[in-house]
Amino acid sequence: MKNGSSKNLSVVCSLNQCENNKNYGETNNEDSNWYYYYFSSYDRMLRMTAWMKRFIFNCRNSDSRVTAELSHAELKQAEIKIVKMVQEEYFCHEVNRMKMNFLAT
Repeated sequence: MKNGSSKNLSVVCSLNQCENNKNYGETNNEDSNWYYYYFSSYDRMLRMTAWMKRFIFNCRNSDSRVTAELSHAELKQAEIKIVKMVQEEYFCHEVNRMKMNFLAT
């Protein structure tokens, strides 16, 4: 499969997921937003996201593991990740439209 067609496939899959979640106010979407209810506060969700991102980094870069306390930059990256996750969930039609416009140009 060519690289461009795999991008189109991911956008189509995202569109299908978006169609399945279009009635998010009426249905129970615990599968997609479990992390909202699992953590008792935004700060805990932010810190756990930062720890997960660090874990992924350490798994990929075994030569240069990070072991210190969470840095401000790591917390900022985690916050950006959370914002993107929320935006993709609640504005999926707009995100997919922007992806399609990007692929068309």
